[in-house]
Amino acid sequence: MKPALCSAATSTAMTLVAFAAVAQAPDNAVMSNDAILSASVGADRIAQGKVIYETNCASCHGVSLEGQPD
Repeated sequence: MKPALCSAATSTAMTLVAFAAVAQAPDNAVMSNDAILSASVGADRIAQGKVIYETNCASCHGVSLEGQPD
């Protein structure tokens, strides 16, 4: 995998994990970055993060994480 694509994929995976971790917390909870990054998530939460990405992020960042020029 090309370094830029690998970096983008890693960043996206971490973002999806963060979305999933926050979704598990009560609405009024404040989670630290360490708590978000160490949160254990299942396939259902990862799938939910994928839907969030497709709905809110893919229009700019691309469905396949290809990004946009400039």
